[in-house]
Amino acid sequence: MRCDYIRATFRGDQIFRDGRAQDLFGIRLCDLQAILGGERVHQRGGVNGYAIKFHLVRDDQVIAWALTEGSGDAAGTHQVEAKGGLSVEVKAALDQVLGVDGYATARRDTCLDIIDDDDLSTFDALDRLAQEIAKERRVQYNRQGQGWLGIPGETRTFYLGARTSPVMVRCYMRGLKTIKEGGQDDPRRIRIEVEVKPGKKAGKDQLTGLTDAQLFGCSGWSREFMRRADLLLVDRVRVGTVWTPSDHDRVIHAMMKQYGRVLRDLLERRGADGLAQMIQSHDDAKERVKVALNAAMIDQESEAW
Repeated sequence: MRCDYIRATFRGDQIFRDGRAQDLFGIRLCDLQAILGGERVHQRGGVNGYAIKFHLVRDDQVIAWALTEGSGDAAGTHQVEAKGGLSVEVKAALDQVLGVDGYATARRDTCLDIIDDDDLSTFDALDRLAQEIAKERRVQYNRQGQGWLGIPGETRTFYLGARTSPVMVRCYMRGLKTIKEGGQDDPRRIRIEVEVKPGKKAGKDQLTGLTDAQLFGCSGWSREFMRRADLLLVDRVRVGTVWTPSDHDRVIHAMMKQYGRVLRDLLERRGADGLAQMIQSHDDAKERVKVALNAAMIDQESEAW
């Protein structure tokens, strides 16, 4: 298990070093370069609301990219990103240069690799489990890849959780993907990843100090997925947006708690259309009673007049 992606942000304009005030971003980038090695290469154009972008390149490979001169929501901040196995080095360097209290983490991924059986039965079992949890916990579930069509050598991926949610789990055939990209790998290797991106500053600050394993506990359903898959036992960690039920949600919850068994029984015996007809008939009957009562009141008032 290791870090597979990190997007870190830190604030500040200047730092006092060597007897004078210096640009904080430039100094911190030099500090990271001293640990990671490589050269700084300026890139044209910015991204994510930042006007200036640098690549830190080592042995013709981009280790990380650094952004500054932010505007809008990014104003006053600087950003460092890394992905894949190199993100392990970059996170360790960020911890050393800035300290875990010196930067926030807007997004961080953890990955866990396992070797499946020849028939990929573990992947199939994980897919079934993901569908069960999606149904039970009302979490979004999606699939991607031509392997789902039965095409030999093609990969399969499933997602648990929405792309826009603070927590999302993806599981895919990492070995086959590497082979398709021209590399050498075990075709049975599958990867389970969790992507965590809190919406609020407190959650981003908290995410910086979590261990790789703790990321799987950042949602109740992601924690349950790993537990029921017999892959990991981890405590619940609350980061991101906490869902607050609306008045309508509370009414539905109370109704299902009290009458859920009766409704399920009616649904099994009459089906969805039959249950809808019962509700409509009940509403029609109420309307007829209301009309009759109004007519009776009018008659009484007419007699009294």
